[in-house]
Amino acid sequence: MGDQRTASCQFIAQVTRLHRSILGPNTTGEVEGLLLTDGRSSVLLRPPEPYPDGQGYRHQIDLAGGPFRGTIDASSSDGSRGLRQFRDQLAVLHQTLRGEARLSPAYENLKLSLQGDGLGHVLVQVDARAGDCMEMKLSFNFVIDWAQLPVIMTGIDQFRGLLASDA
Repeated sequence: MGDQRTASCQFIAQVTRLHRSILGPNTTGEVEGLLLTDGRSSVLLRPPEPYPDGQGYRHQIDLAGGPFRGTIDASSSDGSRGLRQFRDQLAVLHQTLRGEARLSPAYENLKLSLQGDGLGHVLVQVDARAGDCMEMKLSFNFVIDWAQLPVIMTGIDQFRGLLASDA
């Protein structure tokens, strides 16, 4: 338990440093969101914002693939169902160290996949699109340690709590 706590503390320190590097040195507050990072590349999912009609939600996503950075708005029409499925897949990945967790395909312009190799390494694959005709694309991948998965699952649980329906 101590090793996992130490890994979590190191991860939180890394998150704080990365938030400052993304937002600039004058940032004083913490950024609200779910961050996946290896220290160089990252995906920061901001909390979901439900649409007024209750038919899905949108996320602002900050992306950094090496020296390339960008922000997209990603939307999903499946309520919190897709987040719940993603979280459940992450739990299996955390327990077995093998397999894949994919963000719901209901996200029209963001593909996010985490794949375990059985040794504790998790490959994060990102494919993001933007523009009027989705003509711009940023694809990259990076590796994180499986010890980050509980922090990611907790973040997804918090996102799901923000959404009105949990169907």
